[in-house]
Amino acid sequence: MEAGIGKAVSTLLANQGAIVYIMDADEQNGNKVAIELETLGCQAYYKKCNLANQLDVKRITEAIGHENSNVDILINNAGTAHIGTAETTI
Repeated sequence: MEAGIGKAVSTLLANQGAIVYIMDADEQNGNKVAIELETLGCQAYYKKCNLANQLDVKRITEAIGHENSNVDILINNAGTAHIGTAETTI
């Protein structure tokens, strides 16, 4: 999440006063973005999470709910790119 849509959405919402939780499997980049937002005066936290693992996502979202019971927005920005045709895409 060092760059791209996830970072842009996190930055926009954090700058508007949202408390942002960044969930990413890449600990180095997730922490980097959270620290960048904190240096701007925003509230941002990183949680290591494998977004491809439903149990991991559930565990982390429940933990966030216990830390901050007022969650207004959840954004799933996880994705991958696949280059191919409709015939080769499963």
